[in-house]
Amino acid sequence: MSARLEVKVPFENVNDPTARIVSWAFASGATVKEGDVIAELENSKTTFQVSAPGAGVVEYSAPVGEEVAAGDILFYIQSEGQTVAEPPVALPPAEAAVEPLVKAVEPRPVSPPVAVSAAPPVFSRKASRLIEELGLDANVFTGMTMVQESDVRQKFSLPNGTPKISEPAGNGNKKPAALATAAKPPSARESMNLRTRSMDGR
Repeated sequence: MSARLEVKVPFENVNDPTARIVSWAFASGATVKEGDVIAELENSKTTFQVSAPGAGVVEYSAPVGEEVAAGDILFYIQSEGQTVAEPPVALPPAEAAVEPLVKAVEPRPVSPPVAVSAAPPVFSRKASRLIEELGLDANVFTGMTMVQESDVRQKFSLPNGTPKISEPAGNGNKKPAALATAAKPPSARESMNLRTRSMDGR
């Protein structure tokens, strides 16, 4: 809010109740600075000047040559930039808390990963027989896909060839005793006996 300053005619001489306006330094409505000479007046004794008490826009209506009484308003200064602070406006208390537009998403419980059991290893025939004969633990090979005889010997620090693995019963490399006897050719004496028996039978 701008302030309006009143500048009155000073008492320069107690014997002179009035003064005459000699000149105006600025036109009414002009912007002036603090200390600028606005008007020049004279009385019966002397000529004197009246300056602006502050910066702003000068306003007056009395013309040059007019007699003005001491103590009357000579002109106004409409100051700019001098504002009166207004009291802050108190906001009404909130009646209720405003719910958030987006609700927080509750985290879902994460189930622990299911342990997948590894497939049991495959043992070769020699590796299986070696484990059975020595009573070894086959679980030590968990995680392997194929177990050979060399794997068993290396795992249990067994030298090659010992112990000797026995062949399973019914191995096709060994012929039965009956088949071996039948395949053996007869001796000369057995052949003569067979011929004699044959002639006696006739």
